[in-house]
Amino acid sequence: MADSKAVMHLSAAEVSTIAAAGSVGEKTQLLNLLVRHILRPLWQKDGVRRVSDAIVRPAVYWLFHSWRLFGYGYLLPLLMFWRPRKTLLGLLAYGAVHRQPWWQIACHKLLGYGASRKHRIVNPVKAQIREDKRYLWTIHPHSILADGWHSIIARNSDSFDSTGNGPPELGRKIALCFAPVIQHVPVHQEMYREQCSGADRASITKWWKTPDTDPALIPGGFSEAVFSNAAEKRYEYSYIK
Repeated sequence: MADSKAVMHLSAAEVSTIAAAGSVGEKTQLLNLLVRHILRPLWQKDGVRRVSDAIVRPAVYWLFHSWRLFGYGYLLPLLMFWRPRKTLLGLLAYGAVHRQPWWQIACHKLLGYGASRKHRIVNPVKAQIREDKRYLWTIHPHSILADGWHSIIARNSDSFDSTGNGPPELGRKIALCFAPVIQHVPVHQEMYREQCSGADRASITKWWKTPDTDPALIPGGFSEAVFSNAAEKRYEYSYIK
C-alpha cells in the first residue's frame, strides 16, 4: 500500500482481504485511494455529477442540516417497537465502528458533499496571529454562526484531522470545546473526531499543553439556540453575562 497507485492494480479479493484484516492505517489508506482513483474520477464525469447533484445531494443536504443534532431521535422509539432486534443490532454496529478513522473519513466526505456551500470564514485579523502564541478561539452567537461553522468543517474534511492544518482561513489546528457527549453523537463526532472535548477549565487548558492545537468555544447555549432567529429583521438580540 506504499504506492499511491497500488489500488489500481489490486484485485477484488486483495481489496477485500485488506478491508477485512488490514490494520486501521491500511484501511484508511485504502479508502482514500479508492475515493481518489475510482470514485472521484467517476463522480467528476458531467453526466454522473449532474444526476448525483440532482438526486443524491438534496437528500444529504437535508440529512446534514435538518437531522444533524438528534433529528433522528424521533424515529428510534418507533424502530425499537417495529424492528427491535434489527434496530439494536444497528446501534451496536454503529457503536463498534463510529470511532474508526475509515468510518469517520467516509462519513465526513459524504456530509461535505451535501452541506451548504454558501458559508465562508472571513478572518480580518489573520495577519496578527503569531505562530509562537496560543489562542482561545470563539464562535458567536451559538446558533446562527455555529451552523455556518459546521457547514465549512463538513466541506473541509481535514479541518479537524490530526495531520491537517485546521479550518480554512485560520491556519491553525483547532479543538472544539463543548459538550463531551459530542465525541459520540452521530455526524458531529465524524467531523471533529479526536479534536473535541468538554468546555470545563481542565478540558480547555489541556489543549494549550499540546504543541500546536488551540481550543475553540461557542459561548452561549440554550437561550441563543432557541431565541436567535435568522428571520428577525427588525430587532437584534444580544446575550451578555
